Amino acid sequence: MKFRGYVNPFFCRLTGYTHKEVFGNNWFDNLLSCYSQQLIKTVNIICQHS
Repeated sequence: MKFRGYVNPFFCRLTGYTHKEVFGNNWFDNLLSCYSQQLIKTVNIICQHS
């Protein structure tokens, strides 16, 4: 889930973040609210057990 070697320029334009702010950071932890993170984790767990 990390940006390892490429940051999409459109993502920077869309979010207002600079390349330096995004590169190397975990987008899941930094850009999603706690609620959204938990929801995605829960859905992922449900899907894995279906």
